[in-house]
Amino acid sequence: MKKIYLSILSLAVCSVMSAQVDVTLNVDMSDQTVGANGVHVAGNFGEITSGQPTWDPAAIELTDVDMDGIYSVTLQLLPGGYQFKFVNGNAWGSDEGGGIPQACRAPGTDNRELIVATTPIERTFVWLGCGPDGENIVRFRVDMSTQSAVNPVGVHVAGDFQDADGGAEWQAGDNPLHDLDANGVWEAYYSIGTASTATFKYINGNDWANPNESISGACGNSEGNRVENITEVNTALPIYCFSQCGPCTLPAAVTFKVDMSLQTVSANGVHLAGSFGAAGYAEWQPGEIEMTDGDSDGIYEVTLDLPNGTYMYKYVNGNAWGGDEAAPSACAAEGTNRGITIENSDAVTTQNCFAQCNETCVADPAAADITFSVNMSNVTVSPDGPRVIGSFTNPSWQAGQITLQESAVAGIWYATVTVSGSAQVYYKFVNGIADSADESNGEGAGIEACAEPNGLGGFNRSHIRTGVAETLTTPCFDTCDICGTIISVEEQEVVNGLLVYPNPIDDLMNISFSNPVAQKITINVFNNMGQQVIAKDLGTISGQRVTTLNTSNLATGIYTLAISNGVNNQVVRISVK
Repeated sequence: MKKIYLSILSLAVCSVMSAQVDVTLNVDMSDQTVGANGVHVAGNFGEITSGQPTWDPAAIELTDVDMDGIYSVTLQLLPGGYQFKFVNGNAWGSDEGGGIPQACRAPGTDNRELIVATTPIERTFVWLGCGPDGENIVRFRVDMSTQSAVNPVGVHVAGDFQDADGGAEWQAGDNPLHDLDANGVWEAYYSIGTASTATFKYINGNDWANPNESISGACGNSEGNRVENITEVNTALPIYCFSQCGPCTLPAAVTFKVDMSLQTVSANGVHLAGSFGAAGYAEWQPGEIEMTDGDSDGIYEVTLDLPNGTYMYKYVNGNAWGGDEAAPSACAAEGTNRGITIENSDAVTTQNCFAQCNETCVADPAAADITFSVNMSNVTVSPDGPRVIGSFTNPSWQAGQITLQESAVAGIWYATVTVSGSAQVYYKFVNGIADSADESNGEGAGIEACAEPNGLGGFNRSHIRTGVAETLTTPCFDTCDICGTIISVEEQEVVNGLLVYPNPIDDLMNISFSNPVAQKITINVFNNMGQQVIAKDLGTISGQRVTTLNTSNLATGIYTLAISNGVNNQVVRISVK
């Protein structure tokens, strides 16, 4: 029989509670000296089931027919929540008293508890203990008071302990909790067998599609589950707040604001999407949480009540994916998502420009051509040809994929695209037709060292555009290596043999190149916000040159070096230690 020690059910006393249920109670007295008056059980049985005694220490006797030290009795009880304790004798004073472990006590009492549903049950206890001898019993407790609503099917706990009674692990609906005293704390006790740790999480409902916890920090593991070390045979866990490490705090009123002054706002409005499921809001739904601009100042806002925790989010221009922003890497918390941590109940306001790190919008660089190129000589090129996808197309990513054309240089494919909008551009190459449902033909782990995490387990290349025509360096497909020439489209080269070293850079950066004709050359370095941090005019020069720049005043990070002849830019990404 499945050893569920407590379960949740509707406990309303009504006409449906007409059928009594066989309830067998066993108590292991093998370590006790049983008195001459035998073993009894006393409880509030008569308060729910008419005809049963109520708290009479001599009325219900248990027997040990097979002399194995385990005393038993079977009662006929109506469904409901009961309290009871065993008596070694037939009078108060020989009962268990206040020695019952907290793990299996009814909340706020020193009595045992029992939840009776509609099917026969059998429970085995140890005198002054919770469950069968040798098994660890854990009382799981979670405070749901910060949630906007509790699922009508109740609250459940799932974890690796669920196989202790022969069931399967991580079953969302197998282990219900209850809130008999209606104080917002849902609880139940279960056996975890002989295990010394329990890995689990609470679910607001009985299905993984329902909101469930994602725990980080001191009380969670890398998968977002709670982990508890069980050091006692009978353990009552602390009362944790749902999706928090500690007790509940009142939710904070968090106001999200986004400056849309540089955007053409969609007819479908502006929305907020994020990891708000644990707080009872839509989970990563691009059209569910609408933002409004009541004073028509171009700043849209919405206020959510969020319990303590860390949340990922992004703004959506419209109500569907494809209109969502890609937060610049300088202010992205996870991939291209923003992040916010709530640590108390104080009201919080956060504001950003759409797709920028600034609070209020700074004009994007002017629209300009960018030539994207990739060396496909290290792979077999798809018959459909390679593509480039990214944040700069409309619609973005796979839906706006651009087919590359083969250049005169063997293995090099390229496309020149007029790019407007955000200074930071995210992109990657795909060998064949790009499909959002199957990304196996796109660049992946091979670009991890030179790309940004996308928040979905993959990586995107990144470029800060300058507002003038640029030709990006030419990597081998799915690698960080620069293959062949720096510039793959000959007529757009600024200089020959451009080499920046060392890279990563410490205090000095050397720039070597050959200038085939006399032309005016300038060198500029931009940070990841598109701001110019170094500018050097080399004048009109020709021939082989090596120029050294002092980078000691630059913060650690990724920068873009652009060498220009006044018409085109040739760029390379550099890293400063």
